[in-house]
Amino acid sequence: MPFIESSKFNTDSLELITDSSVLENAKYLIEKFVDSKEYGSILRIEHRDYRRLYNYLIELENNNLNILELGWLYDIKNILIPICKLAIILSEKYDCMITNPPYLSSGDCSSKLNNYLTKEYKIAKKDLYATFMITDFLKPNGVQAMINQHKWMFLSSYKELREYFINNRKLINAVHLGTKAFDEISGEKVQSIAFIFQKNVNLDYISTFIKLDDYSSPELKENQLFVSQKFLNDAETFFKQESSAPFKVGAVLIDAGHGGREFRRGVAQEHR
Repeated sequence: MPFIESSKFNTDSLELITDSSVLENAKYLIEKFVDSKEYGSILRIEHRDYRRLYNYLIELENNNLNILELGWLYDIKNILIPICKLAIILSEKYDCMITNPPYLSSGDCSSKLNNYLTKEYKIAKKDLYATFMITDFLKPNGVQAMINQHKWMFLSSYKELREYFINNRKLINAVHLGTKAFDEISGEKVQSIAFIFQKNVNLDYISTFIKLDDYSSPELKENQLFVSQKFLNDAETFFKQESSAPFKVGAVLIDAGHGGREFRRGVAQEHR
């Protein structure tokens, strides 16, 4: 669904809304969606009864309207109703979120987008892909699966982001794909990581890490995914290291397909 901005909305059209609570929510959305095309799905909005607003707006077509009011209805149908649909989607919470986010460094963002990122996503403002890591779409215990660039794992500029995940998320697993994860992307510049988080906190949880960055093609990486060696580590240890090879630091190596051993609070235990 394309994003629609409210900047061209004729506020006189709100005269058609006589319910005070519905009117309040309509005014809120018009204010929030002024520059919505700049922000897209990272636009943060309050959870309100937008379904009631939507149903109210749909029913306006059944009213006996004069010529002036029919002109107002045009804006309602073509701007406010589509915005209301977007608001329902953006304000809902979901059990699962799967995404390959857009990539745009702060230096390439517009001034409006940079200001919004600084206000709403300060710890992830360095790149738009990191912003999608801390959106508000998940229910408690919801699962987030994502693939993005690996820089957030070890650069000091993402330290606050890693601390956020320690205190707000449980890292289930991560696969370091490195370069050549996709046929469409050549060269050695783009290094990728795929991972799964859960929206809860368990500092005792032992995450699983798979290192595939040494393999030189998507086919080799896919073939090795379930047979390659794995690393076990608690997320706090993993996130607090600042190393270009974080999958090797402080982790216990196990062989795929065998019992192996777990790493828990620095003590290796038999894996069951």
